[in-house]
Amino acid sequence: MEALRTSIKQGWERLTQGIVVFLAARGVTPNQVSFAGLFVTIASAPLFAQGWLSLGAWIFAAGSVTDSIDGALARRTGTNSEVGAFLDSTFDRIGEAVALAGVAVYLARNGSEFAVGAIVIALLGGSLTSYVRARAEALGIECTVGWISRTERVFIMGILLVVHLPEVMAYVLAFATCFTAGQRIVHVRNALANARSA
Repeated sequence: MEALRTSIKQGWERLTQGIVVFLAARGVTPNQVSFAGLFVTIASAPLFAQGWLSLGAWIFAAGSVTDSIDGALARRTGTNSEVGAFLDSTFDRIGEAVALAGVAVYLARNGSEFAVGAIVIALLGGSLTSYVRARAEALGIECTVGWISRTERVFIMGILLVVHLPEVMAYVLAFATCFTAGQRIVHVRNALANARSA
């Protein structure tokens, strides 16, 4: 799984290299890209809420693309900073949560109460996945294991919303995010146990 993610990431970086070069030549900063991505991602929420699922999915995907572009731009321009990395990861969580909230509104308006509950669980699972990694890294433990990271969550959302399967998306995300969080919890627990016994 990790090798596949690395391969996809490298391929995507090659694909977007032209955009990064274009932005760098015009003095666009990584933080400006991050802010733009956040606003575009948030713009998908009302579209989801009104039932424009395919259009919303494309808008959401466009905003999510900046997750790789801002980092590549920072590396190219030598402007990497802890503040930028913090804003980037924070904006990712905000954009994803707002977009899912828009989907939840649509589901609620159409009487899919259980799917709304699944959205809430998916948000919890996604947040817990990120929290466990952050907490593990604070303890000096690398924690990138698990079925799905944000990249996979965005992919699942985009594909299933484009084809108008919001209920399926909700249930898949709920299960996959919670399972991933569980995988990371077990990984950290084992790493701490091994460190104590070493």
